[in-house]
Amino acid sequence: MPVAAMAMCFYFLSAFAIILLVLNRAKDEVAALEEFNKRLVDGLGEGLELIDGAFTIRHANRWMAQQFGPVVGRRCYEVLTADGRQCPGCLLAQRHEMDAPVRLHVAGPNERRFLLTCSPVRQPDGQIFLLELVADVTEQERLRTRLGEAERMAAVGELAAGLAHEIRNPLAAIVNAAVLLEDEDTLTPEERSSTLEAVKQETRRLNTTLSDFLLFARPRELKRQLGDIRQVVEHVTALLQEERTRPGGVQVEIRVDPTLPLFAFDADQVTQVLWNIALNGVEAMQRRGRLTLDVGRQNGEALIRISDTGPGIPPEERWRIFQPFFSKKPGGTGLGLAIAQRIVVAHGGRIDLESAPPQGSRFSIYLPLIEG
Repeated sequence: MPVAAMAMCFYFLSAFAIILLVLNRAKDEVAALEEFNKRLVDGLGEGLELIDGAFTIRHANRWMAQQFGPVVGRRCYEVLTADGRQCPGCLLAQRHEMDAPVRLHVAGPNERRFLLTCSPVRQPDGQIFLLELVADVTEQERLRTRLGEAERMAAVGELAAGLAHEIRNPLAAIVNAAVLLEDEDTLTPEERSSTLEAVKQETRRLNTTLSDFLLFARPRELKRQLGDIRQVVEHVTALLQEERTRPGGVQVEIRVDPTLPLFAFDADQVTQVLWNIALNGVEAMQRRGRLTLDVGRQNGEALIRISDTGPGIPPEERWRIFQPFFSKKPGGTGLGLAIAQRIVVAHGGRIDLESAPPQGSRFSIYLPLIEG
């Protein structure tokens, strides 16, 4: 019995010592993990804050304290927003439904801009807090603005160079004609008549170029009115009547979804878009072939597809077709598609191009279904 008691006592003492050793080691590992997490959170280079359901900041990292001073216990919007009010589009009320991080742009004090990446965090007591990663994107926004200005200036330079090139040729032809007309005695009546006709033709061409350029450079203000896009399509089809009645001319097909609702758009400018694209298709087909206008809806947008059976557009030229003054047509200004794209973008839409030479091209025009 004494030997058994001593053995049992030794066993319990050994087990207790092992437990103490394991606990100490676990304590050290927990402390090391806490230190690692603290250094990780404080070394993010961005803000991190945990917000409860009452907009109160429960925890914040060192970056937040360096930028805003003590923030724990304050309302999050009092710290981050320029006017001290709740962020437009605040996500706190939606935290229970969020299943992925959501980003939110906020205008901060002193003209600073913040990008918040918000994620829901469930607490041990069942509450759901909002974890926000706060990034200062003020300098990025400024650089983006400067880059946009630089791109606009570059575009203006290209536009001016293209305009100068387009004006130079008609002017040179007019000057040459004027030199010929100075000595009328050496010209026959037929030569004089053809020279004057050339002057008129080049003058009209010059006027068209300048008119298109002004329309591109100073687009008219949109006048949205509730309307039926079918009427615009029918009007464009009527404008193509001459091409349809020409012997062996263009066949025009129209397909319209009857469920497409009325929506607000500028009828005159959208007519110009459809006319520019349709006329390009007719000319690409050399006024022979089939032109299709398909009107419907897709993903909450009005969709107008204009397809032709022309030779198509080579891949190396597709990225240039919306650039000003790019044209493969003799005498073309290259502004028709650029103007069309600008009008569609002003409506909040977009134009996509699909082309597979030699099977033709299809332009897809997306317009938002705005009710008013």
